[in-house]
Amino acid sequence: MYSLCALALLSLVAFGVRALPVAPGAAVANAHGLANGVGLGAVKDTVHGIGVHVANGNSHAETLAPETLGKRTPPTPPAPETPAANKLETPAADKPETPNPNAGHSLSQVLDIGIERLEPVIAALKASVAVGVEVDVKVVVVHLGHVIKILAWIARAVQGFIYNPVTFVMSLPTIVLALSNILGLILPVLVLVLAAVGAVSPTALALVTPLVAKIGGLLAQIILLVIKLAPGLLAALLPLITPHLKCIYDLRLGMLAQALGVALPA
Repeated sequence: MYSLCALALLSLVAFGVRALPVAPGAAVANAHGLANGVGLGAVKDTVHGIGVHVANGNSHAETLAPETLGKRTPPTPPAPETPAANKLETPAADKPETPNPNAGHSLSQVLDIGIERLEPVIAALKASVAVGVEVDVKVVVVHLGHVIKILAWIARAVQGFIYNPVTFVMSLPTIVLALSNILGLILPVLVLVLAAVGAVSPTALALVTPLVAKIGGLLAQIILLVIKLAPGLLAALLPLITPHLKCIYDLRLGMLAQALGVALPA
């Protein structure tokens, strides 16, 4: 007497009922018999679109209808790259056009270009520490950084004349006036900066003081480089910068004082 399972199995075979499809790409295992020598089921290879039907030990293959084909899951497209944060534009004063000493620029032209670049930066620096203005130390530091970069550029340009003396064109009165203008433009504002920042906090003053000292060092470097080109320049320069000596003393710019041949008061 057949068990209920055997009767159900025979019924399925007799009517050629197909088993549920198995996972895509599965192989037909023992196609000629899984139970009592009788294999049944339908294995669909959804990758190639082939259906294999096994009934009563016999098998045949047919091409599956397109709608029955397994659908591949499309690959997930990569997430769009997050654009890098836009960089802040460097202020024009921070990137002066570099004159090439070999292209016919004179030393006085180099100094004039430097002054042209310094003027808007110094004006902004002065406005940031004006009376009645809430001093933002970060803004002050940015402006001082611009001043440092412009002065460093001037120093490199002057150094270029030393390396290429054949291109050097001397105009002593113009050079002396330009150096005096640079000192007169920068030094009084630095005094205001230290006074204003010092009123904010000792920490803020400690942050700004090294930048002021670096500016003094660059001014000294520029003057010493120019003196190499024009040894008699210092005697002509000192009378013009006498009004600014107090600023040099107040700022304690030892390197600049040494370059000018003056001593800081004890």
